[in-house]
Amino acid sequence: MAHDLGTNNNRMTRLIANVDQFTLAELYKISDLLDVDYKTIFALAHTQHFGSDKRGRKVKP
Repeated sequence: MAHDLGTNNNRMTRLIANVDQFTLAELYKISDLLDVDYKTIFALAHTQHFGSDKRGRKVKP
């Protein structure tokens, strides 16, 4: 996937750990590569970044 996004493996590893560093263009590209609706990818990134429970509420650290 790193190659398809035009980045290297080190940056890809960093992005997975820190989803807030993905660009919108990268998220769109991932949705295209995986043939998944971009809204799903954005929702996953949002949940990963903010952390939420099953009801969508933010989880306190």
